[in-house]
Amino acid sequence: MKRIRKRDLLRLILRSFYIQGSWNYERMLGLGLCSCLVPIAQRLFDSKDDYSNFLERHLEFFNAHPYMASFALGALARLEEDAIVKNWADTRPIEIFKERLCGPLGAIGDNLFWKMIRPMSLLIGMCISFFAGWAGLISAFLIYNAFHFFIRVWGVYQGYRKGFDIIRDLSISGTQKIIDLFQKISSTILGFTIVTGMVWSSRQLPEAAGNIPFLVLLIISLLIAWPKKVSTEMSILIIILISITFGLMIQ
Repeated sequence: MKRIRKRDLLRLILRSFYIQGSWNYERMLGLGLCSCLVPIAQRLFDSKDDYSNFLERHLEFFNAHPYMASFALGALARLEEDAIVKNWADTRPIEIFKERLCGPLGAIGDNLFWKMIRPMSLLIGMCISFFAGWAGLISAFLIYNAFHFFIRVWGVYQGYRKGFDIIRDLSISGTQKIIDLFQKISSTILGFTIVTGMVWSSRQLPEAAGNIPFLVLLIISLLIAWPKKVSTEMSILIIILISITFGLMIQ
């Protein structure tokens, strides 16, 4: 009996980078997802009928964040394998599972990447650009894609390892800690970036970088951003006010 190998999952990961290549309004990522799963079908099915049925059920509508879709790809590969190994009478549970993954994968991906990781990467790049010019742009690109590539790879292997159980990791309770962590990191970096920009605009950065007010700002930013009782919005507001105050003092 054929089983999925690591090389098959690797081929799936490489194909996942093109999952948006056939994006359309009718099926969204459906065609791209099916294309990603072709190596799995080639491994598991010898019969042309089974192969065709596999492609047909995975050509249906599917919509999610393109990076987070890796979790669905890994889980679907595992379920298709289980259906053969355990001789399932019906593949309908796989189709229902795929439909239910659309909402969580889309919401988590939008919050995590578009609202947090992308702005955070750009803020870090801005800070670095004050010191090293174009290196800031390169840094922002590398930081963002480090998270991007990690999710592509880890998502597939995690999805394949857990199968149906991956839905627990993608629940609100399973992801809230990660989202809270990135919110606090982003608010801290925001305060640091604002005061760095103010100091740089006054052309005093080399002299002021080691000043006590600059270090005090960073410490206060951390103290405000990390306690659980302080909301993200409030921490950002306080950090902005402190940043402006210290920036004016340094000028």
